[in-house]
Amino acid sequence: MEFLTNDSMLSVREGVTVMLLTGLLTLASTTAFPRNAATRQIFMLLAVMVTVLLPLLLRLGDVGWALAMRNPPVLILDVPLPRGLLVVWLSIAALLTGRQLIRHVLVSRRVAALPIIAERRIATLMRQLKERLGVDRDVVVRKGLAPCSTTVGPATIVIPSGYRDWSENTLRAVLAHELVHVRRKDDRWMLCVRLVVDVYWWMPWLRWFYARYLDAMEESCDDRASQLFTHEVGYLDGVIEVARRSLARPLPGLPSLDQHHLVTRIGRFGAVRDLQLDTPKLYWLMLVLIFVVVLITSVHPVQLGLRSTAATPVQVADLPGALDTDLAVYGEVSSSIANPPTRGGIAAQLRTVGYEPTPIYPGKALRKGIQGDVLIEYSVTADGGVVRPHVVTSHPPGVFDDAAVQAMHSTRYPPIYKIRPGQVPGLYEPPAEQVRIRKHFRFRLRNYR
Repeated sequence: MEFLTNDSMLSVREGVTVMLLTGLLTLASTTAFPRNAATRQIFMLLAVMVTVLLPLLLRLGDVGWALAMRNPPVLILDVPLPRGLLVVWLSIAALLTGRQLIRHVLVSRRVAALPIIAERRIATLMRQLKERLGVDRDVVVRKGLAPCSTTVGPATIVIPSGYRDWSENTLRAVLAHELVHVRRKDDRWMLCVRLVVDVYWWMPWLRWFYARYLDAMEESCDDRASQLFTHEVGYLDGVIEVARRSLARPLPGLPSLDQHHLVTRIGRFGAVRDLQLDTPKLYWLMLVLIFVVVLITSVHPVQLGLRSTAATPVQVADLPGALDTDLAVYGEVSSSIANPPTRGGIAAQLRTVGYEPTPIYPGKALRKGIQGDVLIEYSVTADGGVVRPHVVTSHPPGVFDDAAVQAMHSTRYPPIYKIRPGQVPGLYEPPAEQVRIRKHFRFRLRNYR
């Protein structure tokens, strides 16, 4: 399978990013928007999407920044996850998500098999509530055990078989609540969040995050449904009567009126609530959390103040896979420009280097006695920055790539200045054409003498 190869496999860095990101988002969900359930629900949905997409984007984009240190620690963040561990993770995730999808299909079939209610008063109430909520699709009302709703297939609302004993106010409260779920397609979002929780099964705090999401979903649904009543007390009376009469548990995986704690639900209506979406604060909070996580997990420690030694350019060739490590050895890295330009400002830039850190010899390669070569291609901007360094070829593949790329990210060349008549001094003159430079890194082991 291609995604299990060394080049495409997730690294420890992506795993740490996901853990730190989900931990911060779960912690934020405990205190974020306490008076605004609708905004809290959207915040948690965005958190799920960011959890899924951000590590992949970071992997594809090669995001990173160099931190110069005198004694940089040897980090193993860029080491690929062990293939066996990845297989175990994906296998358990496939079992959990498969079980969730099968259960969702079975529940949908159970709902479709329930008898349809075709009473006039139910049809009249549904028509009035659909107009108030702006629901255009057809919604079927069926008789079951506990109030719930689904939008998989025909939109369906299930109410208990004892609904004939309810008052008009209670029936209106139940239908209004479930219609809000139908309008928002909450059952589909529940399934998406649950699948993400099952994929990242090794992070137990996500289970608690899922429970918090269900609370926010039910609270925001209460807020919207209560607006359809002249007085909120009428809606609360209906909710209390349903809770008092309903003894059956709702179908698993579907939003239900009975899912949230009754005391908490009623207590919210006695406190200050914000019923409007607070999108500016929501997006700012999300951006700050993402920035903090990316800043922490994309750091690349580099050696401060060292220069790489010059050497004669050669082609990358196969080397002996290992050196005898019975004797004490140390890692040595040299580099040279493989295709030095001879004309233009770029040639002057490459003759002197402002700052050029030596790549850190990977500890794993040092312990195993591995040596090799990496050929990096990159561009140099007019202000001396290195742009888009990437590996052209390496031997052995994937062992020294990250060390060489990290060193190139923090390399700086002298800027090119060109002052024209009447121009403010110090402006950079962009090069006429973008030149791609190739640099050859040699990772060698030497015996102490």
